[in-house]
Amino acid sequence: MIEIYLGTTCDIPSDFCNTNPCINGGTCSNLGNGSFICACLQDFTGSDCSVAHCTKNSCFNGGTCSIQNKALQCTCPCGYTGTRCETPFDACALTVCQNNATRLTNTTTCQCSCLCPSTFTGHLCESPIIQINRTYPGQIVISTKRLEGSSWNNIMQCIDQVWNDLNILL
Repeated sequence: MIEIYLGTTCDIPSDFCNTNPCINGGTCSNLGNGSFICACLQDFTGSDCSVAHCTKNSCFNGGTCSIQNKALQCTCPCGYTGTRCETPFDACALTVCQNNATRLTNTTTCQCSCLCPSTFTGHLCESPIIQINRTYPGQIVISTKRLEGSSWNNIMQCIDQVWNDLNILL
């Protein structure tokens, strides 16, 4: 409680609630004789509600409260954002897995990954896994430029959708 008087002999009580002395959402109440008191919101204290402090309800959805530069700071868990962790969001919304892969979210690290089918690999399952002597649709184009030496060895060729070894002698 703060008592403030005005005048040359300090005998005039002041109505300081008119100047809004309570900050951070605090509510001012006149107590008479020039005194007032601030009723602070749950995360603030002090005669004018200027001191931030953490309570169990400072952050929502499992967020962790701390004081940084005299202000309340919430560190949000994976899947939430906002000053108090009040807004849900999909941490992996921009991760688009390909080739019928399953998108996975690590809720501890908030990292996203793709669980690829057995025939694909890569961060987004974008690369097919090519195996020898298996059938694949499509064709193979082999460059006709000569490599060093007089022959090309271990060149692969797709004939009738089966991979075969091909040695080319020049």
